[in-house]
Amino acid sequence: MTRLFFSLFLIGATALYAAKYTMELSLVEHPDGYYRQGETITCKGRVMLDDKPLETGDTCVCNIKFEGKIQEQIRFQADGKFHEFTAKAPGPGWNHFGFEILDAEGKARKGDGITRFGPKPTIFGEIGAITEAEKIRTGIQCPDDFIAYWNKVRDAVYALPIEADVKELEVPERFSGKVKLYGVTVNSSTDNPVTGYLAVPVGKDKNLSAVIEFLSWSWVDGNRNAAMENAAKGQLSMYCTWHGLPLGKEKEFYTNAGKAFVATMGCEDRDTWIFRNCAMRVLRAMAYIEQRPEWDGKNLAVKGGSLGGFEAIVAAALDKKVTLAIISVPGFCEFDGVKSNRMRSIPFQGRNGDKATPKAMEAMAYYDCVNFAKFITCETYVCTGFADELCPPSNVFAMYNNIPASTQKVMTTNPLTGHYGTTKNVKGNKRIEEYFKGITVRKFTDY
Repeated sequence: MTRLFFSLFLIGATALYAAKYTMELSLVEHPDGYYRQGETITCKGRVMLDDKPLETGDTCVCNIKFEGKIQEQIRFQADGKFHEFTAKAPGPGWNHFGFEILDAEGKARKGDGITRFGPKPTIFGEIGAITEAEKIRTGIQCPDDFIAYWNKVRDAVYALPIEADVKELEVPERFSGKVKLYGVTVNSSTDNPVTGYLAVPVGKDKNLSAVIEFLSWSWVDGNRNAAMENAAKGQLSMYCTWHGLPLGKEKEFYTNAGKAFVATMGCEDRDTWIFRNCAMRVLRAMAYIEQRPEWDGKNLAVKGGSLGGFEAIVAAALDKKVTLAIISVPGFCEFDGVKSNRMRSIPFQGRNGDKATPKAMEAMAYYDCVNFAKFITCETYVCTGFADELCPPSNVFAMYNNIPASTQKVMTTNPLTGHYGTTKNVKGNKRIEEYFKGITVRKFTDY
């Protein structure tokens, strides 16, 4: 009986376990993914199952893209051997190699063991390369009144008297005696107020450097642990939501709010686009942290990834008290990407493509990171992954290359990583450790 039960247990455990398919990938000529014009890009890879070469003969497909458009689709067999796939960029830009495995009916498989990221469920391996990165330029024109418009917005935001609801919260045992944590709600002229977690090191009430981290496009609560980790190292720290929703609610509360959100609402007018509220809350958060008595008035860092990258860019461009910006896989780079022969930025990809009307694109120029970038003067660290199909690396380079040459700027890249928390701002994280002498660097998990 015991033996029968154990056998049934093993069968059940096997049924619950899904073998994991991956690709062992590299770039032959330049492992870092940087290529020159005219060079052939050779991707070398083999199919793996649970980290062992797959020799079943399954049919696989390598989808080769340039700037999001299919150049070639190559079928091959999973025979345990390495295969090579080549591409050549027609000009400065980004190539992507994405791999799928087919079922008996010739359809790309997805689900357990295959899907790595929900938005591209059939891709089980990917790598990318960039050609002539330094020559990537945007075709998007910066409105003549761009900075005048935003300076006016900023001045109005900063002029509004601060009214903050600050509530002290319990801290986990590991931070007890080290950090004080507060839930903060700051009044704003936007649809929702500024909400976030503020953390202050115990026993230090003045002359502190400060860091603000911005939540990405996630329908979740702010990250109180991030604020506490920074404060435990001696910094005045705040972690702000992008949506301005109340803090500390159940997961379902935020999920339901997300279901009612329309990202393109009001996008044909610079004064009515729904993300104008987000940009204004960024400025409001800056105004709040700068009036805190603990801040030293000299050292102020901003940090964020994806939508949080946009938020950090807005802060760095419009608030000259910012001294360091850590920007990871930023979104909102080149809304009208077709003018540069590239993909459009979110939220104008896929089903929202029909919302990219000429009137909308004219308005979006006032929110485009490639235009904000021109006004960044603080020390800046950017990262992008060459497998990122949500916030493509060429769009990010278009932004990065628009940051003035006089600005100290550094880029971190990885040919094997993309979005969804996979690309680390290695150089930026190292710099912020040095800058604040000990801030704990975490892996981004909210974008």
